[in-house]
Amino acid sequence: MRTIGFVNSHKENERRIALLPEDLDKLSDIASQIVFEKGYASRMGVSDEEYLSRGAKILSREEILNKCDIICDPKAGDAEYLEDLQEGRTIFGWVHPHVCENVKNLLLKKHFEVYAWEEMMEDGMQVFYRNNELAGEAAVNHGCQCCGILPEGKKAAVIGRGNTAQGAIRALVRGGAYVTVYGRKNEEKLRKDIGQYDIIVNAVLWDPKRTDHIISRKELRQAKQQALLVDVSCDEHGAVETSRPTDYAQPTFVEEGVIHYCVDHTPSIYYREASKFISSQVKRFIRPLVTGETDEVLESGCVIRNGEMILEESCR
Repeated sequence: MRTIGFVNSHKENERRIALLPEDLDKLSDIASQIVFEKGYASRMGVSDEEYLSRGAKILSREEILNKCDIICDPKAGDAEYLEDLQEGRTIFGWVHPHVCENVKNLLLKKHFEVYAWEEMMEDGMQVFYRNNELAGEAAVNHGCQCCGILPEGKKAAVIGRGNTAQGAIRALVRGGAYVTVYGRKNEEKLRKDIGQYDIIVNAVLWDPKRTDHIISRKELRQAKQQALLVDVSCDEHGAVETSRPTDYAQPTFVEEGVIHYCVDHTPSIYYREASKFISSQVKRFIRPLVTGETDEVLESGCVIRNGEMILEESCR
């Protein structure tokens, strides 16, 4: 059997964790193969003892990265340790090799086996769908707060119809906004209507092969002055030409008179809610990862193996 190590992400303001102690209860027979970084869940008020009492182990971050066969990290694709990690390890988390060429090349070079959460599907739905919904909800709520406005009475446009868009729509409707949704086939209409809206939300995963934009700089000039643009996907120069990722220290900037909110990991705002859902899903895949048992859902997320891309195009 292999060992799986759980480490905290060092990404700025990232508080989500992948496994809560209570979700170890049905894994007692393989608990000794499960290792957590010291203080793993301390941000949530959970002590190491709660993991130890269920048969898991606690080690330092360095020991886990050096010794464990499998590394589970929700933000694995942004991890600072990938370059130094021993070749042939297994990575389990959000990785996004189809979006970031540099990450993909590194993962291939290191011959990692990579299971990407964003690609895992079951019955036609993403396994970690709730995180996308939270991204949309959190981005709208925090974006409005940073802009000093409430959605109430505002006209809002949401680009996209997926899980992230549904979360954004939920937050806007709950806040009393008047919402219009634009799908991929309605991009031209959005460009014509853009001047009507107080809030514009981009919830479209951008195809890096596209060379155009849904909203170009020129088209952005037609938007209302001081309108709020919430770019949940926040792919730099992607769907929105003027977007670039921001952080919690400086979440907004202004381009062409439009306030841009482009924080790229908003579910961490609701880290307890997110961690509870993530843990409920991750626990399902620990046994097949550790024992090597076949699991179709887990395999649906295998994007890289033996230095080759297994999934050439993102299923999203």
